[in-house]
Amino acid sequence: MIRKYAISLLIMAFCGSLLGGCKKEEEQKPAQIKVKDNSSNVEQNHKGKVQSFYTGEWIDKKIATKRPVAIMIENTHACLPQYGLSKGDIIYECPVEAGITRLMLIMQDYSNCNVIGNIRSARDYFVQYAKEQNAVFFHYGESRFAVDALNEIDNVDGIVGNQEKYFDSLPHKKAPHHIFTSTHNIEQTFKNLKYSNTLDKTATSYFKFAKSDNKVNLGNGKKVEYIKLYYSNAKPYFEYNKALKLYYRGEYKSSQIDALSDSTLAVKNIIIQECECSVRDKNDGSLKLETVGTGTGKYITNGHMIDINWKYDIGKNKTCYYDSTGKEITLNPGKTWVCISEKNKSKGNTFYTTKKEYESKK
Repeated sequence: MIRKYAISLLIMAFCGSLLGGCKKEEEQKPAQIKVKDNSSNVEQNHKGKVQSFYTGEWIDKKIATKRPVAIMIENTHACLPQYGLSKGDIIYECPVEAGITRLMLIMQDYSNCNVIGNIRSARDYFVQYAKEQNAVFFHYGESRFAVDALNEIDNVDGIVGNQEKYFDSLPHKKAPHHIFTSTHNIEQTFKNLKYSNTLDKTATSYFKFAKSDNKVNLGNGKKVEYIKLYYSNAKPYFEYNKALKLYYRGEYKSSQIDALSDSTLAVKNIIIQECECSVRDKNDGSLKLETVGTGTGKYITNGHMIDINWKYDIGKNKTCYYDSTGKEITLNPGKTWVCISEKNKSKGNTFYTTKKEYESKK
């Protein structure tokens, strides 16, 4: 059933005023963050604010204590544009079938969003990362391999009859690219399904963040300002903006735009996590990604890249990332994009010192 606000959204879209759904991301004007003591999570120059567990940025206490949501987002050319991705704190990108990827948005502040999506079905490895982030997982169906994992977390499934009401079908989008949710739906979910909407008092930061903005420069690493990922369908890339010190995202030969904020997606940190992979069902191409274990990868920020190792810590229920000395890596405050890369295809990820170098080798 199409709700009144979904219809209103359509009218606004036709009138060219979708920009009002969310405020334009402030990522294009990165704040100078001064941190006195990261362990205390409070600093005198940020009265009333605390450091986010998910971005390391200073945010309002009311937002910082909210439990995040994880939202399963389609990433094919047919679904574009997507809505709400620029509101995410962390984005996970994983391969699924036929060379395509899907995205999972981890979002703590889901306010002021009339539409978020589009939303598609889950895979078991996405469920794992949603669980690691202590998030309520929104999805529209799932593969049969994800059923058991979903039973272990708080989730909202759009194909379940009594949960369909927390999703909307937008009339200007064709199936199966037409399913979305919203701030209203998310708030109703927490209320009606009685899921806790606050973080546990024992919760700690998922990543280790620097004590001040842009402190992590990876000066001993390789200079990287243009990245091409191996994912064969979207052919995504990241391009570094030296002035803003952010990596801007593109795919399908164009900038990847969030239609809700009318902005290009941009992140401070990129983590590439290389995992063993195999086809678990030849009939539908379902993949088995070995995300519980150990492996190698890359960490990229502020124009440089280093080699890393990763390990899933069972006791902490999270994936930890380490540098070559075995020390947990420190991230710059800001948004993070985590790319799960099939190890046997990871050589297809290419890194260039500049975009000019990339263009000279095409």
